[in-house]
Formats: sequence, C-alpha cells, structure tokens
Amino acid sequence: MKVSLYSALLSAVLLLSGCNNSDSSEQTDALAPIKPWQSWAESLGTRDYNVTQGSLYMVDNAECVKLIEVFGTCFANNPAAPYLIPQLPVEQTYLDPYYAYEFNATGPNGDKTNMFFRLGKNDALMTIVNLPPKAAYMGYQTYMFSRDTSNYDTYMKATPNPERAEVFGSLGNDINNVVIEEGANIEWSGNAVVYITTANQSLADALVADATSAGLQSQVIFTEPVGDNTILGKQSAADDFVTLIRYAMPEDDAAADQWKASRDDNILVYRVSKNTLPFTAFPTPEYTQKITVDESDYNASLVELTTLLATHLQMTTGLPVESKKMLTSETDMETGELAGLVGQECIEEGSICLADNQDTDAYRFGFVGLLRDNQPVIVTGVNHTLNDAATYISLGVYSMIGFYGIDSISQSNVDVTGFDKGNLTDSAEAILRAYGLYEKASQQLKDQLPMLYTAVVSRTCEASLGNYCVEVNTTELPLLHPLGITQRAYVKPGSTSGANPNALLSPYVIKVSE
Repeated sequence: MKVSLYSALLSAVLLLSGCNNSDSSEQTDALAPIKPWQSWAESLGTRDYNVTQGSLYMVDNAECVKLIEVFGTCFANNPAAPYLIPQLPVEQTYLDPYYAYEFNATGPNGDKTNMFFRLGKNDALMTIVNLPPKAAYMGYQTYMFSRDTSNYDTYMKATPNPERAEVFGSLGNDINNVVIEEGANIEWSGNAVVYITTANQSLADALVADATSAGLQSQVIFTEPVGDNTILGKQSAADDFVTLIRYAMPEDDAAADQWKASRDDNILVYRVSKNTLPFTAFPTPEYTQKITVDESDYNASLVELTTLLATHLQMTTGLPVESKKMLTSETDMETGELAGLVGQECIEEGSICLADNQDTDAYRFGFVGLLRDNQPVIVTGVNHTLNDAATYISLGVYSMIGFYGIDSISQSNVDVTGFDKGNLTDSAEAILRAYGLYEKASQQLKDQLPMLYTAVVSRTCEASLGNYCVEVNTTELPLLHPLGITQRAYVKPGSTSGANPNALLSPYVIKVSE
C-alpha cells in the first residue's frame, strides 16, 4: 500500500497550527468528516487489499480547450457547472496512445493517473467525497467511454484512435444527492460519502463489511455497478471508462468556490483491488422509470408567447423569422423503457451518447446558426421548476465548433432546494413588458405567464432585458462559429431521475431565418 506522506504531514501541520491560526482550524474542521474514511482507505493494505491513490481533474469551460485539441469537441459540457473527474492510477493498465496520453497526471504519491481508466474483475474505483455546500444538484456517474471497433458490425464514430468506437454511454442510474439523502439520511456539507464503482459484487460487499467492522457507517457507501454489458480488463481490447461528478447551482457561490478550490482535499480517489476474492458479476443495471408530468395545459399559451415574440423579432429586424421546437434526445416508450441517448442502447449499438444523464428529462437541443449583431435569439419554454417537474433547469449556450459551453441561465425549485435562485422565474412577463407586448397577450396567456419562461441570447443585450439576456462576445463565440442552445431539466421531485421526456413541453428557439 502507498500511503500519502504529504497528507500525513499536512494533517500534522494543520493540527499543530490550529491554536494560532483560525483559518487552519476552520480547514481542519471542514475536513473532519472525510478523515476517518481516508484513514480506513489507507489501512486496507494491511488486510490484503492493494490500494493506490489517484488524483482529480476539474473540467470547466476554459479547460475545454485541451479536450477540443484531442477530440475536436468538449462533449456538450454543461456551462452551468464544471465537471470533477476522478483520475485513477494507471501504471499497470493500457492507455490509448491516440487520446489518453494527453491527460496523464501525477497522483499525490507520484503515481501516473488518468481520467480514462480500465477495470479488471477484481478492481474498484473508490471515491471518497467530503460533501460540498448545499446546491440544487450533485451527481456521480461512470460512463463506458470507448470500445474496440471489432465488437461492432457498424458504429457511429471512431475516437481519435480509428480502432476505438466513441460511446460515452452511462452504465446505469446516476448516484445523485437525492439518492444520498434518502439512502444515508444525510444532507450536504458536514458529511462524507463513499462511491465504489466495480464489476465485482464480492469486492463491493467486502469493502462495505470492512468499513463496518472499522466502526464506519455503511449507509454512506454507495455502490455503482459496472454491469455485464461491459468488457473488463486492463489491456487494449477492454472498454475504457470515465467518471463525472456534477455539482451545480450552489446556494452560496463563495462557499462552493472555496470547496472546489480545496477539491484535492475534499475528493479522494483510490484504485482498490483484492485478487483473492471470487468474481461475482453484476447484471446490467436497469434505469429508473421516469414519472410523467402533464404540461399540455400550457401548450396554447406557450405557442401564443412564441408567436408574439417571433412577430416582434421580425418587425424589429425586418427579416424573416422562424420558430422551432427544440429536439429531444430521449423518449420514454409505453413500456417505460427509454430510447435515444441512453447509455445501454449506445453501448449495445456503438452509437454516441454524449455523456447521457438520466437525471434530466432529456437533452433538449436547438440549433441556431450564426449569431449576428442586432439579431437576438429568443427561447421560450415551460418553467418546469414551478410545476414540480424539475428540481432545477438550465439553458446552456454552446459554440457548435467544438461543442463547448459558453454561458447559461438557470432556475432552482425553491420548494425542493429551499432557495430561490436563477433568472427564469417571471422572465416571460418581464420580457413581454420590455418589448411592449404585454397588452397584446390574451387573458389566458397573462394568467399562465408565471409558468412560462423567456430568455434572450444576443451579441448586445438591451438594458431593459436585465438578467434575462445572455450576452455573448466574439471571444466566447467567434462570428463564424454557429450557436446551439440546450435545456436540461434535472430530477423530478419525488423521484431520483428526470421526468418523462414525452410529457414535458419542448422549448422553442426563435431566430432570424438563415
């Protein structure tokens, strides 16, 4: 076992300096929940486990540059929140020379780590998280990133390695904050949780039992099964994986930024293996069936709102205008099965899943094209947080050259999160009034305006639009880069996943015709 000398020295320094330095004392207290778990993880080597510590990689909008250099895309990263990515030790595993080498990093003990990793039958990725300040959402999800093309008769796209098919498909349900709150009866900061990602149920059970015997609470350990639809091993022919931690829309931005700045202390990553254990495979996990929320009562008002704004845009620009519904990436069949950008389907067919996340109703996508001066783009939709169809919603603005996030506009569900944050509530009425259109609305539309939203994306935002407009400059989006907009509606309250995508109304994108 390789124990971090640096971690031990740091703990000693913090302890000795605590009486003289209030900041150090506060840091020590903040890390208190994770310390017993760190000690336990590093003690596993005395009980015939092989434990090697990994590292962490944070991908924000700026870091997309590196991904685009390798893959030509940032995989539709969510501009509302960075991704925190565990990097496993990979000294003894195959790394793809076409795309993985670029992401080699050094762990706290000098070991080579990488966000792309392979798992043997007796391996686990174990991630220990000192939970962050309260937010609208946090999720933990592992994906099958790529597979050798020899496993497919046809496939959609190769990675930079022509012999590897790009999939980026989820292995099953996300372990999100609702799962944690219900399973462990804990909330946010002041607690720690442990994620064990493995294909071997015997290994997962043994680790839970070991932690319990050490006096730790097993209910905060969450196993993420790697199902039997994956190809295990550490050689080139095996699947490779990547894990994303999403943390979005915190109540207190300053506290969240502090937690992320100390992420190497707040998130500990280990590769754990025990070769003496039998291999007990997990079946392919099934996704949680999504709950239906009927929004049909708002359809007529949404169409009227869209028509009013489209007519206004046509009159002010003197150009033809079109209104198009956003496409949905997913459907819920009558049987309750999901189809479209769904990990298991992508893994089976060799199609691209763009890091699908079943905590959303679907990825709703609208292609805009070039964003020109004096030609704003308007988005209209249902504020799903007000009819309990979502815990929070996010509109993401993207460059389609590289598919990277530029900016976003979001809204929390105050009844669920306990805090009202975002720029979508009351936006539909505010923008109608700003454009002088409110009196043209029918009484039904006026009555239902609180349930709808409107957002504007423009090169230059009019002051009257306030925070309901996203201003995009030419550095963020060059003039010849086409624009795209997505909507994500996260976690139907009362469930652990997004709402049924068939029942939620898709937003409209209103733009000058090409």
